[in-house]
Amino acid sequence: MYTIPSNSSEVLVVRKYTENKVWRLRLQTDCRLEKAGTSHNKFPYKAEGMQDNMRKLHKKQAEDFLELLEQAHSEIKKEIEKKNIPTVLSLLADCQEGAMSLGELIEKTEGEDTPAIPLLERYCEELFQIHEELTQGNPMGANKVYKILRQWALKIKSSIKNEIQTRLEVVFLPYKASMWDSLESVWKAADADPNCDAYVIPIPYYDKKPDGSFGEMHNEFSQYSSNIPLLWYEDYDFEKRRPDMIYIHNPYDECNYVTSVHPFFYSKNLKKFTEKLVYIPYFILGEIDPENPQELEGVEKFCQVPGVLYADKVIVQSEAMRQAYIKIMTKFMDGQKGYEQPYWEEKILGLGSPKVDKVLSTRKEDLVIPEEWMKVIRKPDGSWKKIIFYNTTVTALLQHRDKMLIKIQDTLRVFYENRDEVTLFWRPHPLICATIEAMCPEINIKYKKIVKEYKRAGWGIYDESADMDRAVVLSDAYYGDRSSVLNLYEKTGKPTMMQDVNSLPENNFSLAMDDIVEYQGRWWFFSVKDHGIYRMDKENFYAELVARIPRDETIENYGPQYRKIFIYEAKIFILPWVPVKIAVYDIISGEIHYIDYERETVNRRMVFGDGIIRGNKLYVMPCVYKNILCIDMDSEDIMYIRLDEILHEDQSKHQYAWGSIFVDKDSVYMASLKSEKIIELELRSNKVNVYRNKLLTGGISGVCGDENNVWLVPQKADKILHWDRKRKKVEFIDKFPMQYQTGDFSFYKIVSFEKYLLLLPRDANMLLILDKTTNVISNLEFEEVVYDSENYYDKYFRYMNAWENNGEIYVINTRRGIVYCSNFAKGKKTHVKRHIKISDEYSEKCEKQEYENRYDYIFNYIKTLKGAKIEPIKHQNKGNEIWKGLKSIYDTKRKSNNMGNWPDVL
Repeated sequence: MYTIPSNSSEVLVVRKYTENKVWRLRLQTDCRLEKAGTSHNKFPYKAEGMQDNMRKLHKKQAEDFLELLEQAHSEIKKEIEKKNIPTVLSLLADCQEGAMSLGELIEKTEGEDTPAIPLLERYCEELFQIHEELTQGNPMGANKVYKILRQWALKIKSSIKNEIQTRLEVVFLPYKASMWDSLESVWKAADADPNCDAYVIPIPYYDKKPDGSFGEMHNEFSQYSSNIPLLWYEDYDFEKRRPDMIYIHNPYDECNYVTSVHPFFYSKNLKKFTEKLVYIPYFILGEIDPENPQELEGVEKFCQVPGVLYADKVIVQSEAMRQAYIKIMTKFMDGQKGYEQPYWEEKILGLGSPKVDKVLSTRKEDLVIPEEWMKVIRKPDGSWKKIIFYNTTVTALLQHRDKMLIKIQDTLRVFYENRDEVTLFWRPHPLICATIEAMCPEINIKYKKIVKEYKRAGWGIYDESADMDRAVVLSDAYYGDRSSVLNLYEKTGKPTMMQDVNSLPENNFSLAMDDIVEYQGRWWFFSVKDHGIYRMDKENFYAELVARIPRDETIENYGPQYRKIFIYEAKIFILPWVPVKIAVYDIISGEIHYIDYERETVNRRMVFGDGIIRGNKLYVMPCVYKNILCIDMDSEDIMYIRLDEILHEDQSKHQYAWGSIFVDKDSVYMASLKSEKIIELELRSNKVNVYRNKLLTGGISGVCGDENNVWLVPQKADKILHWDRKRKKVEFIDKFPMQYQTGDFSFYKIVSFEKYLLLLPRDANMLLILDKTTNVISNLEFEEVVYDSENYYDKYFRYMNAWENNGEIYVINTRRGIVYCSNFAKGKKTHVKRHIKISDEYSEKCEKQEYENRYDYIFNYIKTLKGAKIEPIKHQNKGNEIWKGLKSIYDTKRKSNNMGNWPDVL
């Protein structure tokens, strides 16, 4: 191929056209990064040269060059017509120089056999021949020259467009190695794509100081698996290469209080350098109902982040979560033009989480397990112990602080006692130490001391590595805090138990009941802690488990699902606490069956308040339920006494008093929690009467009395109304003990005895007793009881029940299960003794997610797991689906932006 010579005068002409932006293009022939030098040789990997295959960026440069070449040909035609030969020669030289540069690029990226190469060579030869003819003074027609050059240019265009396949360049930017699993399977799919070059570039991040400034910088380059080719972040020129896609998993930019990626890698900056910024969360959330406003509010903080705002596509774990993101972001950006719901519907895709791929595709045999771990995993006979993954989170430590440290110490104690059968695999959140040092330094030393002692003892595993997935795959079960790790673990199908900071020996192994029924010489009750029906010896308080009522797993609630029992003809009727079916236990056969009723779809606690038996009828009095149930206990048919049709009131809140009902001869009375109403049910006729009294303004939590007196306790009990029925006199009792505080909902229950009323506190700060004869109110609080506002039972009903026996009153502390006995001359307490074995029913529950509580304690969980057969579910490749889906979207958009065709070749 012949080269056209150039001279200084020609260069001046070229500059002139360049300044006028006529057609000159600086064609970039080599976009490769330099190889990593020795400045980074402390890391085990070096960045290799980037792939030289034709990228979309290069192809666009070539196409732009050819467009400008057309303009140059037009200029050549004009200058020939003007007989301005020096300018023509300069333009011909520049055309050839550009064509040669283009040929070098194509040879380098596609090979010298590419069909466009001989076309470019022929084009350069034509340029040379025209240049020679004009140099020798031979005249050439302007139209002829233009036609020759345009013909070959169009052939070159067609060849490049149709015969050169462009490659995508995709960059993955993990910042923590432990979170790489949220991108890895997508990278694998992209890396396996023959038309894609995929690069992994770990990016640096900083610890943040309490004042928000940057502290130490970290880069976890060396913590990735050796089979992942990595590039050092300084060796990739984003502005020069402009990758087609960038994947990130950190959405926070500057908004994280604990850490921050390098500001260059904030999503709002990365968006400048790519056509498609893709954000995939590094976590998995618990699935929610996108139609439930409360559940939506719970995940807002995960949606309203810069990464979601600036990314072109956001990939979330499910379609339900996609709908949640769409609703939240549409509301969040309300009023911002261009950010209406259709925008978010297109942007957010519910394609699944790649995190699941990692744990489901990895086998235990594939893991590299340190020998020091194997020493505590293997039994003396060579078999493996069950391995339980213990996950502690930043959130739990920040919320509970010293209480959480006590819980961790107790958990370590339980596992130490069971170390011959199970291995504790403790893997705390990697940011715990940095977080508590910055945000709650008062527990920092204590926490580090616990960790140091555990590691020194060496009887369990302490995992500080970045590989969280190894912990999920290696372990047989999960125990720990609610977090994205638990949400991921649930996807494996292996057992899980969520840790409860209040589940401690001092609170556990105890029983608590809402009522007691005497039957066959013993006390029978339903334990709200473990759903067990018990019978208890009245003399020694020995409680024996009779049966356990299974929880309805379709109803999501933390507390008990049942409360009170009623015994009739060897059948026990158990009333629901939440909208589940009424349970019936046959004492003779030991079988459990259920009675359904017109249940409400809204999941609210305290469905029913109390009940009363008359003959073979059980009248079930509502709390939040809308009607009274009358159950024929022989046939188990239900008749509804429809209060909703009588009162016409909204059922969106607690409607009737939970504290107590009052039975007087053939009538039962209950109070309205929201208004000044008292409702009477005449048991003989099932007639309902409603009484109103302005003195009852504010709602009543309980009503009780006898043939001569009635006492009404307001919801906020700053006074108690006493109605002397015999004397027809009403008075207020408002002389409470010193330092008494009502709270908003003062008392959970009011229990009437022959001589006393006992007021069991909810928000009130005292357990009160009212002398019926004198109306004097006294504090009956026991010194041993320590109130814990974070404890579920202490918060709502720290004394759940009270009953009388042989002139003595018994009161049970719900959390501790201690029964206090008082004859008011002196106080004494008696522990309820229990003898409970773990039932088969518990083993079945253990195969699903279980919440730790005051009976289902970590000890029982461990005991059940020892003999359990555990099999994870099968693997589905979400990463491959995500890659194919996004590539399809990208290709479709690219084609739609390039609908024009090149002109036909002449």
